[in-house]
Amino acid sequence: MLYLTGKEEQKRRALIGSYNPTLRSLYKDPDILAANPFQGLLYDTFVNATPRPSTVTRGRYNQVSSEFWNTVYTVIGEGEDPAASLKSLDRKLRRISAHGSWQ
Repeated sequence: MLYLTGKEEQKRRALIGSYNPTLRSLYKDPDILAANPFQGLLYDTFVNATPRPSTVTRGRYNQVSSEFWNTVYTVIGEGEDPAASLKSLDRKLRRISAHGSWQ
Protein backbone atom coordinates (compact mmCIF):
# COMPACT_ATOMS: atom_id res chain seq x y z
CA MET A 1 0.00 0.00 0.00
CA LEU A 2 1.50 3.31 -1.09
CA TYR A 3 -0.97 5.66 0.52
CA LEU A 4 1.39 7.71 2.69
CA THR A 5 4.45 7.10 0.55
CA GLY A 6 2.83 8.00 -2.77
CA LYS A 7 3.88 11.20 -4.50
CA GLU A 8 0.45 12.85 -4.44
CA GLU A 9 -0.10 12.15 -0.74
CA GLN A 10 3.36 13.38 0.20
CA LYS A 11 2.75 16.54 -1.79
CA ARG A 12 -0.64 17.05 -0.11
CA ARG A 13 0.90 16.59 3.35
CA ALA A 14 3.73 19.00 2.51
CA LEU A 15 1.24 21.63 1.36
CA ILE A 16 -1.28 21.20 4.16
CA GLY A 17 0.93 20.33 7.14
CA SER A 18 4.48 21.29 6.12
CA TYR A 19 5.56 17.65 6.42
CA ASN A 20 8.93 16.85 4.87
CA PRO A 21 8.46 14.54 1.89
CA THR A 22 10.71 11.53 1.41
CA LEU A 23 10.79 11.94 -2.36
CA ARG A 24 13.61 14.16 -3.60
CA SER A 25 11.66 15.53 -6.53
CA LEU A 26 9.11 17.12 -4.20
CA TYR A 27 11.78 19.42 -2.75
CA LYS A 28 11.85 21.13 -6.14
CA ASP A 29 8.07 21.17 -6.64
CA PRO A 30 6.95 24.79 -7.30
CA ASP A 31 3.69 24.39 -5.33
CA ILE A 32 5.49 23.08 -2.25
CA LEU A 33 8.19 25.75 -2.47
CA ALA A 34 5.55 28.48 -2.74
CA ALA A 35 3.75 27.17 0.35
CA ASN A 36 6.91 26.32 2.34
CA PRO A 37 10.00 28.09 0.98
CA PHE A 38 12.21 26.57 3.69
CA GLN A 39 11.80 23.12 2.16
CA GLY A 40 13.89 24.18 -0.82
CA LEU A 41 16.79 24.67 1.59
CA LEU A 42 16.48 21.09 2.81
CA TYR A 43 17.13 19.42 -0.55
CA ASP A 44 20.94 19.42 -0.29
CA THR A 45 20.75 18.25 3.30
CA PHE A 46 18.69 15.19 2.43
CA VAL A 47 20.58 14.35 -0.75
CA ASN A 48 23.95 14.50 1.00
CA ALA A 49 22.88 12.98 4.30
CA THR A 50 24.98 10.31 5.97
CA PRO A 51 23.17 7.05 6.69
CA ARG A 52 22.33 6.12 10.24
CA PRO A 53 25.10 4.22 12.01
CA SER A 54 22.91 1.11 12.05
CA THR A 55 22.93 1.12 8.24
CA VAL A 56 26.71 1.00 8.13
CA THR A 57 27.40 -1.18 11.17
CA ARG A 58 24.57 -3.65 10.53
CA GLY A 59 24.59 -6.47 13.07
CA ARG A 60 27.31 -4.83 15.15
CA TYR A 61 25.30 -1.69 15.85
CA ASN A 62 24.64 -2.62 19.49
CA GLN A 63 28.35 -3.11 20.15
CA VAL A 64 29.22 0.18 18.47
CA SER A 65 26.47 2.05 20.31
CA SER A 66 27.57 0.60 23.64
CA GLU A 67 31.22 1.53 23.10
CA PHE A 68 30.26 5.05 22.01
CA TRP A 69 27.93 5.52 25.00
CA ASN A 70 30.53 4.22 27.46
CA THR A 71 33.18 6.54 26.03
CA VAL A 72 30.93 9.59 26.25
CA TYR A 73 30.02 8.65 29.82
CA THR A 74 33.64 8.31 30.92
CA VAL A 75 34.47 11.74 29.49
CA ILE A 76 31.41 13.61 30.76
CA GLY A 77 30.56 11.62 33.87
CA GLU A 78 33.98 10.59 35.11
CA GLY A 79 36.19 13.35 33.75
CA GLU A 80 38.39 11.15 31.59
CA ASP A 81 40.65 12.84 29.05
CA PRO A 82 38.64 13.29 25.81
CA ALA A 83 41.61 12.75 23.47
CA ALA A 84 42.70 9.55 25.19
CA SER A 85 39.12 8.29 25.35
CA LEU A 86 38.57 8.91 21.65
CA LYS A 87 41.81 7.15 20.81
CA SER A 88 40.66 4.16 22.85
CA LEU A 89 37.23 4.25 21.18
CA ASP A 90 38.89 4.31 17.77
CA ARG A 91 40.87 1.17 18.62
CA LYS A 92 37.72 -0.59 19.86
CA LEU A 93 35.70 0.37 16.78
CA ARG A 94 38.46 -0.79 14.46
CA ARG A 95 38.51 -4.13 16.25
CA ILE A 96 34.71 -4.47 16.08
CA SER A 97 34.69 -3.49 12.40
CA ALA A 98 37.43 -5.89 11.35
CA HIS A 99 40.02 -3.11 11.09
CA GLY A 100 37.87 -0.39 9.52
CA SER A 101 35.76 -2.46 7.14
CA TRP A 102 32.09 -2.77 8.00
CA GLN A 103 31.40 -5.12 5.09
